[in-house]
Amino acid sequence: MRRSSLLLAALVLVGCPGPEPAAPVFPADYASTFVEVRDCRRSPEHELAFIRVLASPDAAGVYTSRTGTFPVGAVILKEEHASEGCDDPIGWTAMRREDGDAWRWQDVAPDRVVIEDGAIARCAACHARCVAPDQGFEQTCAEP
Repeated sequence: MRRSSLLLAALVLVGCPGPEPAAPVFPADYASTFVEVRDCRRSPEHELAFIRVLASPDAAGVYTSRTGTFPVGAVILKEEHASEGCDDPIGWTAMRREDGDAWRWQDVAPDRVVIEDGAIARCAACHARCVAPDQGFEQTCAEP
């Protein structure tokens, strides 16, 4: 076994902390600042949960007008709910505009722990198809 592998194994055994977990790309108080851009409805994706879509203030106008481009840092947030009242989130899926045309994806648990972060393949693969006017806007997959 190489020295680096032995050192890593020793650090794990003594409880050396790992990297800091990622923080959600949306603030804890998003409900007071984000704008609802799609009301509560059943989603054909996201394990058939009920969803509500919100956008950060700098993204809401672009989302609803379907004009312009999302600025870097803009966030589209999909609240996921167990019931059709959409009154108690059971998790979130978020996409944040990064530099260029890149998006950062997150799957976030009800306690705001980030489950997945980065280029989540199942999200990016589906949303990459949503660029034509009749399929969505800027990878949002929102109905026109």
